[in-house]
Amino acid sequence: MYFFGDLDPKVSWVCRQLLRRGDNALDIGANLGLVSLTMRALVGPEGTVHAFEPQAELADLLEQSSRANGFDDLHVHRVALGLADSSLELFVPDDNRGAASLTRRSDAPGKLYEVPVRNTSDYLESLKLGPIRLVKMDVEGHEDLVARGGQRFFETNRPHAFIFELNGDRVAFEEQPIVRFMRELDYELYSLPKALARVRLRKMEPGMTDPGNDIVAVARGRTYREVLATLGE
Repeated sequence: MYFFGDLDPKVSWVCRQLLRRGDNALDIGANLGLVSLTMRALVGPEGTVHAFEPQAELADLLEQSSRANGFDDLHVHRVALGLADSSLELFVPDDNRGAASLTRRSDAPGKLYEVPVRNTSDYLESLKLGPIRLVKMDVEGHEDLVARGGQRFFETNRPHAFIFELNGDRVAFEEQPIVRFMRELDYELYSLPKALARVRLRKMEPGMTDPGNDIVAVARGRTYREVLATLGE
């Protein structure tokens, strides 16, 4: 990030392709806030960005970065989203706070923090959001629980697109819970293979393997072709 101004150019590319001034976007698992800040720069003060980061130190840094960029209206929520209101232990590896997970433990040295979790649908409904253009989820294996908890909200306020990481390396693509959920909500799935030059989507058909880490889900319906066109498909 310091030397090149980015951490994952594929994710930033999706944000730049899809988001326009006045759009609404969610960054669930915001970490230091690179994606949140990118989203806010793209949607402008006419739009809204809500960032969710339960690690207090990272949320502090994100708020400092927001102020430094003049983005005082970037909304930072110090909670995790999931199936139900509760508190859960977040495992944070000592060498990579971005790999913190509510669902996984590793043998690496790390610490456990108790963090608040809120039902996704209830919490998002309380924010009185307008139409959602893009949702980015990067919660280290917790994606399915975030999405399932938000099923009611996402059925009534369907985001045009999601971008999320796959975390089930040992499970076939179509059997991964987050993939099944997106299929149930009638989203078409595309992988974002690593590329040296132009980023290109690859439609994920049943039986295909090697999807890579990053998946874009596009809602079928009125805006489907429009969204695909902006993504170069």
